[in-house]
Amino acid sequence: MQLRDSPARHGLRRQVTVLTGALVAVALVAGVLVFATLLYRVLVGQLTSSVVSETGIIADAVAAHGPAAARSVGFAAAFDVQLLDPDGNVMLTTSGQTQPLSLLRPEAGLLVSQGVDAWWVPFDTDQPMLVAVAGVDYDDATYTVLVGTPLDRIHDTVSLTAGVLLAAVPALVALVAGLSWWVVVRALRPVEDIRARVEAVTATNLSERVPVPASGDEIAALATTMNGMLARLEEARDVQTRFVADASHELRSPITALSGALELMADDPAAQSGSLAALVPLAREETDRLQGLVSGLLRLARADAAGALLPVSDVDLDDLALAEVTRLRATSGLTIRAEVHPVRVLGDAGALAQVVRNLADNAVRHARTTVAVGVRFSGTTARLTVEDDGTGVPPEERTRVFERFVRLDESRSRDAGGSGLGLAIVAETVHAHGGTVTVDASPTLGGARFIVDLPAGGPS
Repeated sequence: MQLRDSPARHGLRRQVTVLTGALVAVALVAGVLVFATLLYRVLVGQLTSSVVSETGIIADAVAAHGPAAARSVGFAAAFDVQLLDPDGNVMLTTSGQTQPLSLLRPEAGLLVSQGVDAWWVPFDTDQPMLVAVAGVDYDDATYTVLVGTPLDRIHDTVSLTAGVLLAAVPALVALVAGLSWWVVVRALRPVEDIRARVEAVTATNLSERVPVPASGDEIAALATTMNGMLARLEEARDVQTRFVADASHELRSPITALSGALELMADDPAAQSGSLAALVPLAREETDRLQGLVSGLLRLARADAAGALLPVSDVDLDDLALAEVTRLRATSGLTIRAEVHPVRVLGDAGALAQVVRNLADNAVRHARTTVAVGVRFSGTTARLTVEDDGTGVPPEERTRVFERFVRLDESRSRDAGGSGLGLAIVAETVHAHGGTVTVDASPTLGGARFIVDLPAGGPS
């Protein structure tokens, strides 16, 4: 089965994919930031240990052998080393920096009780520096050892690592989003199968059932529940259909007997005078209407029960239309136009003849002077049109007019002969044949135009 490609079908998939991608993106960015922060702290911690260690080595040498011994210590190239005399002047520097590093410390004081202290200071506006300081007593004088190192290499390392990881985030998000879309599509495929099958279920084919996945999950439970609902609907429809059919069938016998009695009364000379002379024709007219109503109910009941199981054969739709045109020209007293081309359809000839007749009778009841009947072949569709020059059907009533027992206020009185079932029979029969029926305004006559489209078997 081909899945429909429309925004409505992709709504849930899109929401899940976007939400998953957004969550993954936020998680990855947060993870990169946390990783960069931890990496920075680890590297700074290692560098701090090295600076403090170097400061301790130099301080030990000065304490043991005096300030001159500081020059004998092998300095790491990455460190800036200074030795300050008791007055705070620079006695030794490895970087040419004559300003004591200790003066760059934001707070006052150089020494701490443990002998070595380390802090970050801005060596300049662009280069932060890590500085360790130690106070050394030698020969009744206090000297200060300062060891500093810039943090730019750590910054560069962390920035490069974070940049590489952040650059990979879009690709990872796209990969996760694609996997999410694929997983959601696979998860919703049984739902789409169920939806498509339910969409195909109508009142005439309630025997259809939705596929039940073998997964045994919530979707399988949903499919089982829907099948149970369809079974209950089918049973209710069958009960209703049997009731209508049985009632219509049982009503036929007394109506037939009543019609026969009225025929006998009409032939009785005693009924030709007095009050019976006016009542008998009225009773016969109402009996005929009742007979038509019962016949319509019975036909609808049969259409509901048969559904798509109508007898199928080749039917010349043009012949059915021409037969109605001939009948209307002989009986209606109206101008009957016909533009009929050979078209053949598959279906029940009797049911389709009833469709043409009901539309034709409806047009005659509402026409002022003219009715037009057309049949033509268009691609794979056979189109039957019946138009009149009456007042037409208001746009807001064009769907309701095909419902059962619906008669519009204008000219749909008892005297017009309408039972409210003719167009309902048309709609049921056309739908059972896989077609559609609509009504709009006639572009040529100005009244109503009923359009029946049926799957065409080809020109006849």
